[in-house]
Amino acid sequence: SEEKLVRPAVEGTRNVLGACRRLGVRRVALTASTATVYVNYGTWPADHVYTEADWSPEDVLRKKQNWYCLSKLLAEKLAWDLSREPDCPFKLTVLHPTLIWGPMLPGQPHLNTSANALTSFMDGTAQEIENACKSVVDVRDVAKAHVEAVRREDAAGRRFLLIGGCPHFAEV
Repeated sequence: SEEKLVRPAVEGTRNVLGACRRLGVRRVALTASTATVYVNYGTWPADHVYTEADWSPEDVLRKKQNWYCLSKLLAEKLAWDLSREPDCPFKLTVLHPTLIWGPMLPGQPHLNTSANALTSFMDGTAQEIENACKSVVDVRDVAKAHVEAVRREDAAGRRFLLIGGCPHFAEV
């Protein structure tokens, strides 16, 4: 629901970036999602090539009640607004990973959402392989992108799509 997803995402972003501001943090790498870029429910042409300049339309996300995507979108928009305030000490870079796959942390007590997307094929829950492709990125590449986002001056003030490949489900 909007109350359970959107408000906590926006307020959490406000709280963390407020702390960054108070502490004089100079660089922030925010993890967003490609959900803030390409979710448009067919309102854009099928041959549209998505770039970092694209934003998922807020009105469409609200109409479709896609609270997860809306939460990501509004949190990112707030982050940009806060980073542009005159006395803001930090420079913002926003990273937009697709579905993140790769090794999990040792001792991680439960599977994350991305890992769960695969386990249903292994445990028999999923009976059919969808005839589709899915954009994915390796977790290690996402980690490297975050390091580069705070290390490189030319990353400040920019959005980056993190896409490693688009395998067919049968290949996975």
